[in-house]
Amino acid sequence: MADAIANNSTIVDLGSGSLDKINILLDVLEAQKKNVTYDAHDLSRAELESTLRTLPIERWKYVHGAALHGTFEDGLAWMKSDAEQLGRPHCALFLGSPMGNFSCENAANFIRSMAEATCSTDIQSSILISIDSCKLPTKVSRAYTADGVVPFTLAGLQYASTIVQAASSNFECHIMDVFKSEDWYYLSEYNPVMGRHKASYTLRDRDIQLGASLDHITVKKGEKIRFAYSHKYDASERKELFDKAGVVAINSWADPKCDLAFYLLKPASDLGS
Repeated sequence: MADAIANNSTIVDLGSGSLDKINILLDVLEAQKKNVTYDAHDLSRAELESTLRTLPIERWKYVHGAALHGTFEDGLAWMKSDAEQLGRPHCALFLGSPMGNFSCENAANFIRSMAEATCSTDIQSSILISIDSCKLPTKVSRAYTADGVVPFTLAGLQYASTIVQAASSNFECHIMDVFKSEDWYYLSEYNPVMGRHKASYTLRDRDIQLGASLDHITVKKGEKIRFAYSHKYDASERKELFDKAGVVAINSWADPKCDLAFYLLKPASDLGS
């Protein structure tokens, strides 16, 4: 994968999160003596500040680190502007399994936007993404109910509470008391027909009425509050996805024991396709 990244590139890691795995790639680029700038991108400034401290920049001579704070749209707009101004190759990374969180249509649109922002000014620019292909129901179920998954998902309720509370200063109710994690279950379901996992919150044993800032909405026991989808793509679905996005996978990397594979993408127009 490191061989596919051109020298003097700016690497933008969209939604970077933890940098544990990307450090492996950056170490290889350093060993190849490629002068590259790695830009970690995240919506959370606090997350960026925390993760950037894990970059071992003291041992790198050729790899340089920076950060981009904003939405995906902000990151793509910056890449396009930076590429036009500096005229250097750019490599957009979208790693892990978040591509599956988009609908199939939106995933194609997002990849197309990445190509337009990254590859419009330099033929050495590229896109590197990863996609999950697992469609075995039992395996998917184990992955989404493994140790740590439930506490992580229920923590989302606490975060939702802080957001609502911050926007509800005019209300006397204490929003933090509404979203108590002990009132909710995490529900994991897999739809084999649509090839996607569904994650929801559902109440444990009673109806709950939310506060004034949420219009006193009543959530009934048994209702599902869907908060995430994760699409899985087999070979034919990946080809359809890439075709709709106007890109071609010119290389891929995978471990036979792993369902997550990496794909190096280029605009089909650059390849005469």
